Amino acid sequence: KHASITRYLTGRHLTKHASITRYLTGRHLTKHASITRYLTGRHLTKHASITRYLTGRHLTKHASITRYLTGRHLTKHASITRYLTGRHLTKHASITRYLTGRHLTKHASITRYLTGRHLTKHASITRYLTGRHLTKHASITRYLTGRHLTKHASITRYLTGRHLTKHASITRYLTGRHLTKHACITRYLTGRHLI
Repeated sequence: KHASITRYLTGRHLTKHASITRYLTGRHLTKHASITRYLTGRHLTKHASITRYLTGRHLTKHASITRYLTGRHLTKHASITRYLTGRHLTKHASITRYLTGRHLTKHASITRYLTGRHLTKHASITRYLTGRHLTKHASITRYLTGRHLTKHASITRYLTGRHLTKHASITRYLTGRHLTKHACITRYLTGRHLI
């Protein structure tokens, strides 16, 4: 597209800009030079300091945040360690909350089930943290284990070799098939052609 853009279209990577390298066949997708997103059961790095493990490992929202989502622990801040499978949840250094198959009610309307069940941050929010789905808002359902991630009600993102729909009209196939940036754009990425 530009002199600085090199797009490898046969199961390797797609460079939209010189600093952008996108691996599209079960490896990783780099939106920016500092962003590495692993989409097939490995991890998704939104920023250089962010590493998100989505398949039974951990999700790091910030450099100081490490969130283990499958029987390990969830660290919201450097001083916060949340154990989600029969251990404890430390919201602050001085706070230890035991969460083994019971629940944690921060407010009367908030019930957080943290052992393979769900986490309700608000009455309308249900977050499934063990291979099921995470609902940030009532209309948002995020599947984190090889299924799909719905950022908004109209957005469905398949993260394990299927496709990524950024908007309702955008379908991006990331495993050697094609990438539709817009409804009228179809990009075949496995040695075929780019429209």
